[in-house]
Amino acid sequence: MMVDKSKEVSPNEFEIGAVSKITGISQHRLRVWERRYDVVSPRRSESNRRYYSGQDVRKLLLIKSLLDGGNSIGSIASLSIKQLEEKIKSDPYLKTSDNKKKSFVIKAAVCGFDVVSKIENNSRNLKNLKVQLLETDFTTLKNKISKIDVELLILEYETLENQNIQEIYNFIGESGANHAVLIYWFSESKILESINKSLITPVRSPIELDELLIICNNLYNLCTDFELDLKNEARIFNFSQLASIASCTPTVECECPHQLVTLIYGLLAFEKYSAECESRNIQDAKLHRFLYETTSKARSLIEKALEKVAEIEGIEY
Repeated sequence: MMVDKSKEVSPNEFEIGAVSKITGISQHRLRVWERRYDVVSPRRSESNRRYYSGQDVRKLLLIKSLLDGGNSIGSIASLSIKQLEEKIKSDPYLKTSDNKKKSFVIKAAVCGFDVVSKIENNSRNLKNLKVQLLETDFTTLKNKISKIDVELLILEYETLENQNIQEIYNFIGESGANHAVLIYWFSESKILESINKSLITPVRSPIELDELLIICNNLYNLCTDFELDLKNEARIFNFSQLASIASCTPTVECECPHQLVTLIYGLLAFEKYSAECESRNIQDAKLHRFLYETTSKARSLIEKALEKVAEIEGIEY
């Protein structure tokens, strides 16, 4: 831990809340990584607040990219920024993702006073964000929302109330958007806890435009990389054949056929579970794809073993 009691935050430093917004890494996880892996060493102020440098943020963004690509924190925490950059360059999955990011444009509708002002003043720096509708008044938004084609809503409320959440759900339904970024200034915790995070990402204001763009880009990753290109091994036995084998009496005194059938049933169930399990982010999706394909291969191997046992035992199915 680097302690410096001579000054508070400088213009080139970020508090932990801002770093969490920029990187998509929770504040709790940032603290754990600092304590357990010494990923970065933010400066501590006289009041013991953490202040992260631009290099700290850069390193955390690189680590987040590698984590989203399936790497474990333990395997990359000690790498330098240069080593992390080299690892990303050599990862074919991340190369593909980077190419998608460069060519993709997120069509968005924006409503709110502060966020609209920031976008109007920085319209040339919106990168992947294409603003289809920009309004400061929600009544005007309601009248236009069904006539626009957008993927993302960016909505800013000063004080968040229950009716606002329902209003956002309505906006999502009427516009055909697949997600909304909710920027709020004040809210009760119970209202935030009630939000369906798969549809709405709440972000406390104030938020800088760069931070907002990073959040939007991360949401794009969630939407586009969730499609699992599932590759499964063809089944050798159907369910009636498995039931027939399980009910037979083997010529030798062993339970191999029955045990193999039980294993296959379990693997088939887990295959189905992995294919249908809901993913919350890229890393989840990649994990479920890995589990599905690995289980499929395991099931195929056990089926081949059962096929061999059935041949030797003379079991008809």
